[in-house]
Amino acid sequence: AFASTVPLTVAGRVWAAPATDARLLVVFLRGAYDAANVVVPVSSDFYHAARPTLHLAKPDAGNPNAALSLNAEWGLHPALRESIYPLWARREIAFVPFAGTSDDLTRSHFETQDTIELGQGAGGSRDYRSGFMSRLAAELTRAKPIAFTDQLPLIFRGKTQTPNIGISSVGKPGVDDRQARLIKDMYAQSDLSSSVSEGFRIRDDVYRSISEEMTAANRGAVSPRGFELSARRIGHLMRDQFNLGFVDVGGWDTHVNQGAATGYLADRIGELGRGLAGFSEEIGPSVWRDTVVVVISEFGRTFRENG
Repeated sequence: AFASTVPLTVAGRVWAAPATDARLLVVFLRGAYDAANVVVPVSSDFYHAARPTLHLAKPDAGNPNAALSLNAEWGLHPALRESIYPLWARREIAFVPFAGTSDDLTRSHFETQDTIELGQGAGGSRDYRSGFMSRLAAELTRAKPIAFTDQLPLIFRGKTQTPNIGISSVGKPGVDDRQARLIKDMYAQSDLSSSVSEGFRIRDDVYRSISEEMTAANRGAVSPRGFELSARRIGHLMRDQFNLGFVDVGGWDTHVNQGAATGYLADRIGELGRGLAGFSEEIGPSVWRDTVVVVISEFGRTFRENG
């Protein structure tokens, strides 16, 4: 949704002051989401050639797994059919594909997250005690900020006193250690015994090497499932008490098994979409009209499918 704004000139500077009771929620997708499979360049032959197994099909009313048509050039992931797509039909949402920082092209999750949260350039010294939402809160009248995080995030560090309230993450591994032992015991007396054991060993080695980066990249952010379950609570609090909010959502570091119309990424996108739709419903139509929700990630996945 887009907030109404009123131009205001102060000391020679032009500001866009929020209308009465306007609200802003920033949703940070930590881990770097695959933007090209959320808002899809469906008219691009290069997109389909670059992603032989990960691409989404062009819009097709008879194919439930095809991208949803936004216009002749762009489509939306079908996991957002019931949640975000209706907002597009009502002209309450906008997409800004392939946008990013001009002076920070690193692939470091941490450096780029810092650049966004600080609202400061990558070059030279940076003030890590001055997040951009903290500075925004200091400029606004009647600002009532809150971070829906376990720790005060960098984006809200500064002179403004900002409370933080953690929302719990939800999730569990597909095959835990106990189940893995049972599977190995099943094959212990067969010719596949060594193959099964080696398979689990390799899986665990790969998981450890990737999950350490993924966990660090998430910076303790709530999972998409956790966000889906908690978004209505956020909407309730921002409807009645707060007008400037931040929440981060982890789980977007899709190194392996991402999937296309279905799979890991599709599940996360679906959870995110249902959370955002639930937030808009809970905050109520009158307040929603003066609410802006910004969803952002530190960078996108590699455009070409790379195995």
